[in-house]
Amino acid sequence: MLKRSFIILLLVIMSCTEQVGIEPEFNDNTDWAPQITVEYNNYRRVQFNFGDWPPLEYERNLASLFLQFRIVGETRFRRIATFDLPAGGFRSFYRSDPVIPEGIEYEARLAVQYRNGVEQVSNTVPFLMPVVKGKILESIALPPQTYEFGFYKTSLLVLSYNYELFHIDLNTLETTQLLSDFRPVNPLYSSYFDDIAVYGDTAIFAENRWDEPDKMTVVRVNLLTLEIDKSQKLPIPKASENSYYSGSIFHYDGSDIYVLWSFEGQQQIEKFDTVTGEMVASYPTFETLFYGEDKIVFDGTSFWISINRYFDNRIVGFNLNGAIVAPVHRNPLFSSGGLAWDGDSFWVYNRETGSLDKLKLEGL
Repeated sequence: MLKRSFIILLLVIMSCTEQVGIEPEFNDNTDWAPQITVEYNNYRRVQFNFGDWPPLEYERNLASLFLQFRIVGETRFRRIATFDLPAGGFRSFYRSDPVIPEGIEYEARLAVQYRNGVEQVSNTVPFLMPVVKGKILESIALPPQTYEFGFYKTSLLVLSYNYELFHIDLNTLETTQLLSDFRPVNPLYSSYFDDIAVYGDTAIFAENRWDEPDKMTVVRVNLLTLEIDKSQKLPIPKASENSYYSGSIFHYDGSDIYVLWSFEGQQQIEKFDTVTGEMVASYPTFETLFYGEDKIVFDGTSFWISINRYFDNRIVGFNLNGAIVAPVHRNPLFSSGGLAWDGDSFWVYNRETGSLDKLKLEGL
C-alpha cells in the first residue's frame, strides 16, 4: 500500500512540474572588445595573452575570434587563425606554429564577432621576430625517455629515466644496452641520480640518498667491465646541513670531481680529490641559477652552461663562483635540454624531435 501511494504522489508531482528550457539566453550586448599583449616572440613563434574573459552576458553572445596580422607599414590585416565559440570557450592565450619569417616587424590584433554579425577589435600590438643565430649540424636519434647523456671516446653514453645505461657507436649508430636499472629501486633513495661525467674508461654519477642526508654517493661505472663502485661518499657543505639538498657531478678530470650542490634557493660548487674524497676547493654560494634541464660542461679550457628558458635558450660562459660570463650564444633549438661537449662542438637534446643535435653557435 505504501509503495502504491508513493507512485501516485510521484505521478502527481511530475504532472504539475513546468518544463523549463535550458538553452542559453542571448541579448544585444556587443560592445566588449578584448585586450591582448605579446608574452613571447622568438624561434619563428609568437605567444599572445588575450587578457581576462569577457563577462558572461557578452561571452554567450560571441560566435568567433579572429587573430589578425600585418607587416608594419601595410594597411590591411590578414586573418591567420580562427577560434569558434562557444564550443571551445574563450581562449586566454595563443601560440603560433614556427612559421613566422624572421627579421620582420609585425602588428597583431584580435577581432571578435558576435552572433548578430557585429565585430569588435582589440588593441594593436607590435612585435619584431628576431633572427635566431646558430645552426644544427648533425642529429642522432636517441633511445626513448633519455635522461642524461655524455661522450665516451667515439661513442655516446645515454642514461634513461628507467636507469638503463646505453652505448651508441657514433660511427655505426648501433645502440647497445650496457646496464639495466643499475640504480636500486628503494624508497630510501631519492629521485636524484644526475649527470654523466666521463674520464678514461670510467663514468661517474651522483646518487643522493634519503638515508644518508649528510653525504652524496659517487657511483663509478667501469665501462670496460661494467663493474659498479659506490664506496666513495662526499660530505655536503655545512651551509646545507639541516635542509633539503641534492648534488650532481658535472665534471671529472681523473684527479678531481666537481660537484654542484643545490639547497634552499642557493647553489654552490665544490671540488673533491678523486682518490681520498677530500674537499680541495670550495667556491662561494650563489642564488639558484641551474634548474632541471640546465647543465655545466667543460670544453678543455672553460666552463659553459646551458640555460633553458621558455622562448629564450642560451649557451653561455660560466665561472665556478656562480657568474655568467661572455661569450653568450643563442641556442637555436626551441625546446631543448642538457648539454654535452664532444671535444669539438656542443650537443643538446632536442625535445621536439627526440634527437641529440650538434650545434654551431653564432652569438645572439
